[in-house]
Amino acid sequence: MATCYKLVYFPVRARAEHIRLMLEDLKLPYEMEIIPKENWRAYRDAAKGTAALPFGQLPILRYGEFTLAQSGAIARFLARKYNLYGCSEKEMAMCDMVYETVRDIFEVYDAFILDSQRASKEEKFYMDISQRLNNLEKFVQYQNADYSVCNTPTFADYWLEEQLDYLLRIKSSILHGRNALQRVYHNMRSRPNIEAYLKSERRIDKPVPVDDA
Repeated sequence: MATCYKLVYFPVRARAEHIRLMLEDLKLPYEMEIIPKENWRAYRDAAKGTAALPFGQLPILRYGEFTLAQSGAIARFLARKYNLYGCSEKEMAMCDMVYETVRDIFEVYDAFILDSQRASKEEKFYMDISQRLNNLEKFVQYQNADYSVCNTPTFADYWLEEQLDYLLRIKSSILHGRNALQRVYHNMRSRPNIEAYLKSERRIDKPVPVDDA
């Protein structure tokens, strides 16, 4: 029997869901282990000083005896292994560029959505996000492909789709006039395996642990 991946994370999408989308799209056998917040300290302490929880944080991906931390490292590991890293060194570099750009957007979103005083900071947040999305829109327009870098999905597209979805949940008009980003978002969600997963009960709803996120 083939070794099964195990993805370990909290009961939110946040930094792990794009990895899960990759596993789903590739139809790879995997197990999702959810660690409730109230169990996290005990889980972390039990793994302290071992290779089972590198750097003491989640998400982690387990594959046999191998455990990998850091969402970017996990995504790139799967991308190299399953040809989701473009078709040339130039495309690989652009995949990294898009991925890091999306991570920057996520960090801005995460800080905003978890801020109890965010109502007073909305204008600044949307100005910042709009500029970042405009820059990304121009890049994707220039590529003129089905996905952000090329005509096949890369690991960056799973992360991009997720982050666009987080933003759409709090502002449904966020992609108006950004047709290239709309195209990538639609193309990713229309992939048969992803579409089926998104409709399944296995899909976690919340991006982050905030009621109105």
